[in-house]
Amino acid sequence: MSITLPARGIAGVIAATAALLTGLAAHPAAAAATATATATAPATATASTVATRAAVPALSTMKTAAPGFRAAFWSPYFIDGYNDAAQIATAMAAQKAAGDTDVIIEWSVHYDAKDAAYPAAKSLGFPQWNDAVPQIVAAAKKAGMHVWLGLAVAPDSVNNMSRFTNQTWLNAFTTTQEKVADDLYAKYGSSISGWYIPTEPAQVNVATSARATQFGKYLGAVSDYLHAHDGRKPVMVSPSMPTAISAGLTAQQFVSELAPLIAASHVDVLDLQDGFEMTAWTPAQEVAAFQAAKKLTDAGRMQLWAAVYTPVSDGNGAVPVSKMQPYLKALGGAGVPLTEWEFTSYMDPDATVAQGAAMTANYKAYKAYLGLK
Repeated sequence: MSITLPARGIAGVIAATAALLTGLAAHPAAAAATATATATAPATATASTVATRAAVPALSTMKTAAPGFRAAFWSPYFIDGYNDAAQIATAMAAQKAAGDTDVIIEWSVHYDAKDAAYPAAKSLGFPQWNDAVPQIVAAAKKAGMHVWLGLAVAPDSVNNMSRFTNQTWLNAFTTTQEKVADDLYAKYGSSISGWYIPTEPAQVNVATSARATQFGKYLGAVSDYLHAHDGRKPVMVSPSMPTAISAGLTAQQFVSELAPLIAASHVDVLDLQDGFEMTAWTPAQEVAAFQAAKKLTDAGRMQLWAAVYTPVSDGNGAVPVSKMQPYLKALGGAGVPLTEWEFTSYMDPDATVAQGAAMTANYKAYKAYLGLK
């Protein structure tokens, strides 16, 4: 779930999320889809063993009473300069206790803001904003968690078609991603298990076959470069499926638009963001869309995961775990590995952080859902 530059920071994320959800809830297509769809998910499993370009680390095999998350995104915004080490340790331990094995650091460089969440090489031109990357990497390594390290995020640029359909600009941005990867590899390569390309394809990026192919080739160029560094480290990208809602598309229509991008992207994991809390699609509709996507990802030699967007509150108030459960059961029951976007903004049981009380309640409810003490 990308946020634009003016929404930077936790308060901005919450405000931007509320505005987005309110708008989507009012969309006629969203209301119609919700009213007419069945909530019973197909029983057909979609999981299969796929020979990806680089082996993907095995996810948690913890036995739980119901399907749960096995990985979670972490944002550099979580690092606020106040008791960072203790906050990270608390969140990491809680995440692991709930069955997670993987931490996905959303980005290391903010291209639009022109700064970095680590001490980047001066030649890159991105001054340090905070210490998120080294702190999270070190904590995850100590906790025995897999780390996927994000490159440069560019939410404003991705949605600017004068840039992302301009091959000259795109080539220059690809070079920036490669230079950032070089720097990160030199500093943290031995401590990470994989890479994350944080330029999330939205519906506007795949609205035509030409756009989807162009974006896919960009991802393919970055993926190939990362694989050349170390072919043992897999690469992930997370297309934003909910962006199709405001365009009046169904989930399966968006998956169809993604086909040229998937074919050209050369990634190892397509972590497709679902429509939970976006009000447009039922669990059954999402499972059908993920089944269609699975055919594409299998052909592209990549795994398909689901990134469930979990805001602690939306335009209508708190988002309880009970509201999320049908989606977890449907997608997880269909064999799709579940990723949370993001643990530290939905159920981090730390009273010292923003929304700490609400997140602690969510964490307790989530563990109860899993059947864990």
